[in-house]
Amino acid sequence: LVRVIIPAAIPTVLSGLRIGGALVIVGVVVSEMLISSAGIGYLISRYRTILDSPHVFAGVLLVLFMAIAFNTAIRWIEGKAVIWQTGTRAGQNARDEIGSGAMQPAT
Repeated sequence: LVRVIIPAAIPTVLSGLRIGGALVIVGVVVSEMLISSAGIGYLISRYRTILDSPHVFAGVLLVLFMAIAFNTAIRWIEGKAVIWQTGTRAGQNARDEIGSGAMQPAT
């Protein structure tokens, strides 16, 4: 279980977390726009009603950067946790040798 099942499940779990996390950020902002009296969504909605476009775009860009930062963080964690997808040191050395022509195919 610890050596096979959990390591095999890590890519699926992290992919779901990455996709779901970005959607949750957007969902929270949309719900703040509708029913909240505080938060980024509330500020976007408030500035939209008083026609303050620079603040609206700043809020939208802030939400965008938060989603991108979350996505990047999960991808970094995925790269550290799933070592066989990024390549081990032996796998990288074999690719380098093949690319440089040092290893010739068997004839």
